[in-house]
Amino acid sequence: MNLQRLVGASALLSFSVAVFAAGAGEKSSAGSAHNATYRVVHGWPILPDGEALGSVAGVGVDSHGNVFVFHRAGRTWPASDELELTPIARPTVAVFDGHGGALLARWGSNLFAMPHGLTVDDHDNVWLTDVALQQVYKFSPDGHLLLTLGRDGMMLVSPGEPLRATTSIARDVFDVSGAGDTVAAWVATALAAGAEIQEAVWLANVAAGIEVGKRGTASVSANELLAALDEKRLHPR
Repeated sequence: MNLQRLVGASALLSFSVAVFAAGAGEKSSAGSAHNATYRVVHGWPILPDGEALGSVAGVGVDSHGNVFVFHRAGRTWPASDELELTPIARPTVAVFDGHGGALLARWGSNLFAMPHGLTVDDHDNVWLTDVALQQVYKFSPDGHLLLTLGRDGMMLVSPGEPLRATTSIARDVFDVSGAGDTVAAWVATALAAGAEIQEAVWLANVAAGIEVGKRGTASVSANELLAALDEKRLHPR
């Protein structure tokens, strides 16, 4: 498919989805307030005397009901936005019993500089991200490191296919917040516009490279993407 048409079609579809989602959100938010079932459970979790969790970056629950908390162990976000790269010495992952709140395990010391996000997958693997080190980590439930993905690009994993890497484009990185959302949005819209999966991943990787060059979470327009492709004379591999 012609690259310019693909980007244009993806952008148009993305705009339509955003408008639809915004309208749906307005309708659902009014009724959802009456269905809220959240409540404060005092005394949960149970921490050793004198200890407190740091700023929490992510929370996930595994298939056994255990709660994984990824926190910054006392480290704070600097006013200058210049993130420290020295690993945090204290454990940054705490695992709690989901019912009683007992502390079951702690791990993740001397690994992370600025914890950013946590996801527990269907196999109870724990995926963690570090915004300072610009790394994605996959851990077993008991804290063994299984996989590390860094700033050099993206990995496409398809059933029955070999692993395919998409390298990143060298740019000044100001803020990686929102890069994952940008990838997800551009992959979905490019596929809907008729792209092959590897084309969509490649295009999304370029878009993410633009997004991290902006402060805070930001969108990437079709014009910005086309300009970047033209500037670097890029074409899908």
